[in-house]
Amino acid sequence: MTPEDYQAIFAFQQETRDLLRRAQGAAQELGRLNDRLAHLRAALAETPGAEPTAYERLDRLEASAAEIGTTLTGDRVRGRLNAPSPPSVLGRLGQIAGGHWDTRQPPTATQRASQEVPRGELERVTAELGRLLEVDLPAFEAELEAAGAPWTPGRRLRSR
Repeated sequence: MTPEDYQAIFAFQQETRDLLRRAQGAAQELGRLNDRLAHLRAALAETPGAEPTAYERLDRLEASAAEIGTTLTGDRVRGRLNAPSPPSVLGRLGQIAGGHWDTRQPPTATQRASQEVPRGELERVTAELGRLLEVDLPAFEAELEAAGAPWTPGRRLRSR
C-alpha cells in the first residue's frame, strides 16, 4: 500500500468519526430536550391560565422529538419486540465504523456508499432538532411564562 492509500483510509475513518461525534451530540441534545418537555408537561398541569390548545402544541413538540429520536437511535418499541425496523443513524455509523476501524484495508465501495445515507439523515434531523430547540421550544416556553407557569429547568428566569 502507498502512503496515499493510508491517507485515504485515515480520511475515511476521520469522516466516520466526525459523523459519529455529531450524531452522538445530537442524541445528547435530544435527551435534554425530552427532559425539558417532560418538565413542561408537568408545569402545564399547574398552569390554569394556559390556553386549552397548549397541550396540543406540546404533543406536537413531543411527537417531533420522538421522530428525531427514532431516526437517530432507532425504534425502541420495535427493537424490544425484536421486530424489523429501518437502521438508525447511529446504528448505520456503528456498522461502518466496526467494519473498517480495526483494519488497514481501504474502505469498500459499499462502506463509502453506506456513509451517505446517515450523513443525509443526520443533516435533516439536526436541522429539525435545531428548529425545535431554537424556535419552537422557546416560543412554547414564552407562552407558558405569559400564562404564569411554574419555572422549569432550561427556561430563562424572568427578571420581573
